[in-house]
Amino acid sequence: YGPDRVESWAERAEKAVNVPRQKQVDFQIDRWFSPPFVEANPDEVRRVCDIFVATDSAAHAAACHALGTVDAAGALGTITAPALVMVGDEDYATPPAMAEQLAAGIPDAHLQLLTATRHLSLIQRPDVWPTIEKHLDS
Repeated sequence: YGPDRVESWAERAEKAVNVPRQKQVDFQIDRWFSPPFVEANPDEVRRVCDIFVATDSAAHAAACHALGTVDAAGALGTITAPALVMVGDEDYATPPAMAEQLAAGIPDAHLQLLTATRHLSLIQRPDVWPTIEKHLDS
């Protein structure tokens, strides 16, 4: 997540516990899903939002702190398992450039860019599940 990861994730952790979860939903929806998906799938968006709102803020903050402290970039080259890296082309939470670095650092990794897709790409694009199943079966 870059050199400022500890500070930026600490800020997110603070928001997780200090901003009511319902007030975070609009930001999260924009982060998670492309506008056409939101418009076409209001029930699915609501389902995911309900899960988010029900999630314990302290657990969310703990996850943020954990993500901020992880720096595994130097270990990517030691991964020996086949790797499939998928990213939405509109994902600004973990953007394509980040996925490209990840795939470039893992020997023999395969990168798949999912068009018109944001952060929760596997909810937005269930059509890619067969690709994932094939990868896991290989």
